[in-house]
Amino acid sequence: MIERLIEPFREELCLLRRGRRLREEGIQVQRQVRKTLRDAKQRLAGPLRQLGLHFHGDTIRKFRRNQLLKTSFVVSFLTGGVSMMDESDAQLRDDLQALSR
Repeated sequence: MIERLIEPFREELCLLRRGRRLREEGIQVQRQVRKTLRDAKQRLAGPLRQLGLHFHGDTIRKFRRNQLLKTSFVVSFLTGGVSMMDESDAQLRDDLQALSR
């Protein structure tokens, strides 16, 4: 008899726990997505800069002329005017150039 009275409470408790567990899983997925996006943007920053582009939020934009000159000088100064791109970076640059046309 007591079992019949307790069962509805157990079911309700399971539903409440399930909702909380799903919210927590959703938060973890959101964190992972943000981290993946942040990592991808950091990987793309160098090749984009060489193309005169940068991220503005999630949008890729062209540098303003004065920003581009400043960035080009810094990159040239730091690299001695030599590009330090490997083969995968070169492919990425070519793909980005095709998209920007």
